[in-house]
Amino acid sequence: MQIKWKRWAPIIYISPAFIYMFFAWIIPFIYSLELSLHRWNLASLTIEKKFIGFSNYAEIIGNPEFWNAVRRTITYVCWAIGLEFLLGLVIALLISRESRLMSVIRRLILIPFMIAPAVVGLMWMWIYNPEWGVLNYFVRTLGIHKVGYSWLGDTSVAMFSIVVVDIWQWTPFVILLFLAGIASLPRDPYDAARVDGASRWQIIKFITLPMLKPVMMIVLLIRTMTIFKFFDTIFILTHGGPASVTEVLGFHLYRVSFMYFKMG
Repeated sequence: MQIKWKRWAPIIYISPAFIYMFFAWIIPFIYSLELSLHRWNLASLTIEKKFIGFSNYAEIIGNPEFWNAVRRTITYVCWAIGLEFLLGLVIALLISRESRLMSVIRRLILIPFMIAPAVVGLMWMWIYNPEWGVLNYFVRTLGIHKVGYSWLGDTSVAMFSIVVVDIWQWTPFVILLFLAGIASLPRDPYDAARVDGASRWQIIKFITLPMLKPVMMIVLLIRTMTIFKFFDTIFILTHGGPASVTEVLGFHLYRVSFMYFKMG
């Protein structure tokens, strides 16, 4: 009896995760794949699905709006992940020392990450407001711009304004991952380096950064997977505008599916 239990125990333990994946990921994925092979327009008088093969894929490949959304998404991802990675690494190195002050700073710095994306969007919509937003208050006070600047209404800065919001919210998550990685590093190389008289910069360059390479790869992988789902804040702040300059793939998918009702 015990031998049979040892044989089936691993399967029993991981079965809840497989059941969850089956209903939450595999079934929706299969249904979406099947739906993409049909024409199903919810705005038509007859909402029956019609099998059309790969016509939807051919239509998307030939649609310039789709490729513009891809280009904007790549731009957004490169700027956001690049700046979050650099800021997160630098800040994590600065606050990794053990002290009461650093402990308080580490707790405070995680607050933006704990706020819901919809709330973040509403908060930054007030900050960016051209008339009474706090950002324009400082701009006018410093004499940079005499009147309120439309950060979300100017096509030249709208995308960068959205990137700033993403950096503000997600950099704490990157900092948290790097802090966990730094805390897990062995202490012996650091003790040896201090005995040899290495400076703090030399320790960071020749010990910390090389040993953090696996953590860096994990940070880039996780953020790349999560950033492509970015939708909430853009929906609240710009709704894809102005002139579709902030319409990334997630919002383009929403617009085609739930505004044009082209579910296939």
